[in-house]
Amino acid sequence: VLPHPGIAERLFPEEPKPKVVPKARNNFGKEGFKLWQDAKTNHLSASQISRVRELTGLDADKAIEYLNRQKTDRPESIWDRWKGVIEQIEDGIQKDPAHMKKVLKVCQDLLVADKGDN
Repeated sequence: VLPHPGIAERLFPEEPKPKVVPKARNNFGKEGFKLWQDAKTNHLSASQISRVRELTGLDADKAIEYLNRQKTDRPESIWDRWKGVIEQIEDGIQKDPAHMKKVLKVCQDLLVADKGDN
């Protein structure tokens, strides 16, 4: 049911103003999707990404240490999974840990969802 045009004009005398939505400076969704694509290609698990995300939220330096240990203290097969994304993750953590935590969450969620599809 539509109101009569005269009634509508009396109810809304001013023209509607378009809403301005600010452009996102950091698109963690897009970055998380890209990280997911790379992580999936390298066979990283959601739990591996989850651990980095957890450490990033607690202490960015501990997250970087954890990533470094993947290269030095883990078997070569584990390092092979990380080496395609480690630089991207480390750079993100060093620049903005809070933002990178969101990126990692998107990646983690997509890895979980992807595993459910198989």
